[in-house]
Amino acid sequence: MAELKVAVTGCTNFVATSERGWTHRFTVRKIPPMDAGDDAVSDLITNVLSPDGKGNVMTIVRTGATFATYLLDGQDDGPIPIPDSIATRQHKKIQAVGTR
Repeated sequence: MAELKVAVTGCTNFVATSERGWTHRFTVRKIPPMDAGDDAVSDLITNVLSPDGKGNVMTIVRTGATFATYLLDGQDDGPIPIPDSIATRQHKKIQAVGTR
């Protein structure tokens, strides 16, 4: 998780190319994650051609050695990570499976 946090902090943009032939440039901005799981990191990923500039919020939550990734559309009131209640519920489910 430490390496992921460093990567997210150091990465401000990237280019993605599909097998269908399209190429898009994206910007990356770290945002504060929620307090869920054993650790978490969130960032805002925005296509530079996005007309509204809202992008998508990606949140990664670690529970032990398991990582859960959440992707949400940008909201009108700013980039916000997955609600704590959802991430915490998933964290508890992963913990329960790990103890079986």
